Amino acid sequence: MDCTQICNDLGVNHLPHLKKCISDEHLEPGAKQTSNVKPSDSQRSISLPSYLSEIDIRQWTKRIEEDKDLPLPSLIPSHKLQITEKSIGTEKESKIQHLYYDPKAFKYFHYIYSLIDDCRSRVETATKLTVSEIPSLSDVIVKITFIQDVTNENLDIVTRKKGRKEVCQGQIVWTASPLVCFQNALPLETALKSLREKEAYHKILVKSESCRTIKEKLSNQSFWVVDQDHLQEAITSCLEKPLYDLLENWMTCLKLEPATEDTFWILSEIESIRKQMSLEEIEEKSQSESMGLGRTNIVPDDIKQYLFRKQDVSSFGIWHNAQFKVFVKKNADKQILYDELKKKDDAFFKKYALRIENRTFVEKRSLRQGDTIQRKEDEKFFSGTLGGFVTEINEGERKFALTCNHIFPMNDMPAYTNQCQEIGKCVFTTREKSCDFAAIEINKSASVDCDVCFRGYDDTRTNARVYKDRIDNLSIVHKVGAESAKTKGSILSPEYYDNNLLDDDNRDSVFLVRGIGGHFSEEGDSGSLVFAYNRTTQNYVSVVGMVYGNHNDSVKLDDEGDERVKEKETASCESASSVDRKTGDDKCSNFHKENSALAANINPKHVTFCYRVHPALELFQENQGDEFFVKFKDDLPPSP
Repeated sequence: MDCTQICNDLGVNHLPHLKKCISDEHLEPGAKQTSNVKPSDSQRSISLPSYLSEIDIRQWTKRIEEDKDLPLPSLIPSHKLQITEKSIGTEKESKIQHLYYDPKAFKYFHYIYSLIDDCRSRVETATKLTVSEIPSLSDVIVKITFIQDVTNENLDIVTRKKGRKEVCQGQIVWTASPLVCFQNALPLETALKSLREKEAYHKILVKSESCRTIKEKLSNQSFWVVDQDHLQEAITSCLEKPLYDLLENWMTCLKLEPATEDTFWILSEIESIRKQMSLEEIEEKSQSESMGLGRTNIVPDDIKQYLFRKQDVSSFGIWHNAQFKVFVKKNADKQILYDELKKKDDAFFKKYALRIENRTFVEKRSLRQGDTIQRKEDEKFFSGTLGGFVTEINEGERKFALTCNHIFPMNDMPAYTNQCQEIGKCVFTTREKSCDFAAIEINKSASVDCDVCFRGYDDTRTNARVYKDRIDNLSIVHKVGAESAKTKGSILSPEYYDNNLLDDDNRDSVFLVRGIGGHFSEEGDSGSLVFAYNRTTQNYVSVVGMVYGNHNDSVKLDDEGDERVKEKETASCESASSVDRKTGDDKCSNFHKENSALAANINPKHVTFCYRVHPALELFQENQGDEFFVKFKDDLPPSP
């Protein structure tokens, strides 16, 4: 089976979860309909994928005749299978309800769907093939089947949006269709029995009391037992399954292509989306690991301290969650450094392949005139991005705009809009803990015009909270900047240290983001807040950090010169003298382990420097006094 056939067979021409049966006679794909029966509302024709055998077809025909709610086993076009009124049968269950929802009712599913739709064009460019298109979200409808008694309060837990009882003409019912049972007043065994008696790929039991989320795989079915707080997470996981399969399919096609820089970055993007889809499992694992380690950093302290003291080391950090890279000056002895590092923590370097390279990143400060927030100095304006607002918890009327220290390097500097209107003054600015942070207190005249709500990737208002967990748990991140507006990227390095920016009191790491589909930031975007989504917290976004610089060109040789490193020269230099070892730890991404050789010789472009925002806010609060606390707006009501 070639790549195109794989794409077509596992594509996204989705079949509604039919409450009907299949007749014993089926058309081969592409055959003409010969039946004399005129199709009506109760009659449709669909084609089965070529990889289903005649035995498969007859077995599914028999099972669907016995159970009208049984879904077909695959993603199937919805226009060539003959279905008759006789085969539909009648409802045997009185307590069963099918409701259809707009995909936007499930925000995280809608978000993942959008990421994949955006990725598709890059997959087609890289493979020179027409890959399976996913239908427009405006054409898709999500079906959820409820059994037993369901109250209005139950439905509000599923989503605040109201479901419909019928599908509009032209809409495509999403392939994954969860079967949900609310326990309510039922005995637990009765509720479980109700689910067992129905056949579906995804079954969810919602217990009345709090419980630990349980997910089991029974034959070809997934079975969830959740409390009400985790129902949306379970539904989202079920809805995402066809998308996950589609990404697997795309990766299969891309791996058949020649290994190039373009295919590597597309595979990396797909891997990031896949990680984003399973984020809650990673978080649970990392939280237990963090509690056991007593810290959130990955790089051991003794290795950091050793590299901080090395004058020929310019920077170092985790790379792709699979490698540990050390960037050194041109004349450094890489082999000696390698041997010394291995002696210090051999176990760490079994998890992260050690590479030492004669390169360094040149960080470019984003100082230029913009239209968001700026300072005036010597009759000139220096511009950056107003990243967002925090308010004082005890004094809700006090609002503070967040931006960068290199835009406002001193307290009491007035802040202006791009129309040169003064909106406040800088009350705190710092470069401590690797931050580049400034807070502008908004004056009363400008305060009335401030919208303190956080804006998500789709420009809608959303609640926001500070993210304090490990960066390597994250995958896809976003920012909204004054210069390049909304962009997204993936974490290139979750833990990066630059000796040129560090001193004895400043040993905290920053993180690097690589843009997806272009630059993550441009000059003028400094101060943009970096945020992320995950399905466990669908009612707010996690504010991770702040953009403070970018590096959009090739990596420079650290030799006081301006000569750029060509890709071929870099590759040959590294292959002759780089230090590379294979690793086998499951903590590293399989994708990056499998492609470590290719990744090692690729210059990452469109790199943005970001720092963690929670240490900056903590420094701000400490500076303002014991009773001073700030937060992002997080009290918006759930969207209808």
